[in-house]
Amino acid sequence: MFMLCCMLVTLKSAAQTDTLTTEQVDAQSYSLYLEQNWKVLAAYTEDVLSRNIDFYYLRLRGGVAYYELEQYRRATVHFERAQQMNPFETTANEYLYWCYTYTGRTEEALKLSKKNNPNFKIPIIYSVTTEAGIKISSNQSLANNMHYGFAGVNHRVKNAFTLFHGFTYLQQETHWGNYTQYQYYLKARLPVKKGWYIQPAIHLVQLYAAPYNKDFYALGNLSIEKQLSRFIFAAGYNYSDFFNRYQHQSNVSVTWFSIKKQTVWITCTPTYLNIETQSSRLFVSANMGYSFKNKSTLQVSTMNGGARNFSEANGFLVNNSVDLIKNKYALQYNYPLTPKKEIYGIAVTEQREEFFTLQNIHYHSLIIGLRYKP
Repeated sequence: MFMLCCMLVTLKSAAQTDTLTTEQVDAQSYSLYLEQNWKVLAAYTEDVLSRNIDFYYLRLRGGVAYYELEQYRRATVHFERAQQMNPFETTANEYLYWCYTYTGRTEEALKLSKKNNPNFKIPIIYSVTTEAGIKISSNQSLANNMHYGFAGVNHRVKNAFTLFHGFTYLQQETHWGNYTQYQYYLKARLPVKKGWYIQPAIHLVQLYAAPYNKDFYALGNLSIEKQLSRFIFAAGYNYSDFFNRYQHQSNVSVTWFSIKKQTVWITCTPTYLNIETQSSRLFVSANMGYSFKNKSTLQVSTMNGGARNFSEANGFLVNNSVDLIKNKYALQYNYPLTPKKEIYGIAVTEQREEFFTLQNIHYHSLIIGLRYKP
């Protein structure tokens, strides 16, 4: 750190005593690039840009410096600018492809792949996921344990966008009867322009509630998302007809990457829920996550405010319960077994108020999942 500070002071002093030229900056940045002195090169790039000197190779080298420091979102800014300056040069495009991939902008990486080497192979299937779990009830006289299973696949459609399919099975016996639930979820993720996404989704639910009836419900979701170097902004709208009551749900979401390497993130999502013939609800969910050096991640989530029949994650998680969910807390840990295989565990605890007896029930859930990325 001391050596880094000394070098920065030396570079800034030289810049202050002389009028910087493009030739000087080109030579200095190239020297730092050859030395692979990524921290100094990244800082030097920002300092020079603040002096209104900007050209292709400065952006390219600065982008590489941030890329090597694993600050992919900051690297993206420089590679995008380099691409604008010289759209026919492939180096920035290839780096930008991986920056998009590592920051969850898969669909923009797909579009960019058309400009890369034609021998550059893009997988059709991005991930296959399977998981199973159990939800343990604290009051077996009101509700027995719930059993759960899920399978999902995420794939590309040509080099334009991605589709995610999910299939879910739920089964639980309660004091008023036994119900079994089958679900199908479909979400498209469409890139619009730099950092902008539109995500339409539909969730179909077939519920068998013996001895009463069987019902079919649908949920539609539309959300927009904007990716920035340190933030992700999103807004969404859900419409559903659970238990034959029209329901409207709106939410906004802000994710903040609090440190440069984006290994820490905080998300806050206030949600407004309006159900036909019932009072409206405003509740807040939030999560905080950390990515370790071994690429494993730990995330803590919470929901407070109390609501029925609400949905999360673009309508993917459907809480279609007539019981009032007072609060919910979750802990998730993802661990990469290999570069292509990942195992994860999710622990959830929630407090509900049973709709008929108005008694409190605590549920404790455990889910184990496996994800394969071809």
